[in-house]
Amino acid sequence: MKSWTHLFNFALRYSLILISFLFFLGVLVSEKDSYANPLQGSEGITYALSSYSSTSANQYVIAFETIAKGAWLGGGIKKGGLVTVCSDMDFKKAKTQLPALDWKKIQETNFDHYLVVIVHLGVKPTGGYGIGVRKIVQRGSKVMIEVEDEKYGGGIDAATIPYHILRLRRADLRQTGETTFILLNSHGGEVYKVTVNI
Repeated sequence: MKSWTHLFNFALRYSLILISFLFFLGVLVSEKDSYANPLQGSEGITYALSSYSSTSANQYVIAFETIAKGAWLGGGIKKGGLVTVCSDMDFKKAKTQLPALDWKKIQETNFDHYLVVIVHLGVKPTGGYGIGVRKIVQRGSKVMIEVEDEKYGGGIDAATIPYHILRLRRADLRQTGETTFILLNSHGGEVYKVTVNI
């Protein structure tokens, strides 16, 4: 009986050490969400085991940082889409396209080392909707951004546009130059695409 207890304690101790080690390496996703107020948004970083990891030949998962996430009031944008901000000139142009966003955090970006991607769902009839980026995969000159709709109920009784603003390190992209960013819904269907020179 004593040896079984000793074996159980030994296995438990080393299991906890292994879990702590995996957490330390960043295998677990860390993101601070605040869904109590969908207009408040959230900030956090999605960590990967390394800057990028190979999923198959010529296909790489790209790590990203969440700058902001939430919904802004108003309509006007009917369908989901994405905006890439790769330079100060892109930043000025994007501010006119999406004036309702809080641009202060994006403005702090060093575009020599990072680029910003803004994904949105288009107009929703009320609050209580969100968008979450699940994964970013690069395959050659194509960068696929997989998103899922989030619905947490409640919210305000006015039209909103859910968004997720991401920052990507240029060093993590395997190929630069002319690149096509493709927004995919939770079923893998193409929602929007844009080709830019990075």
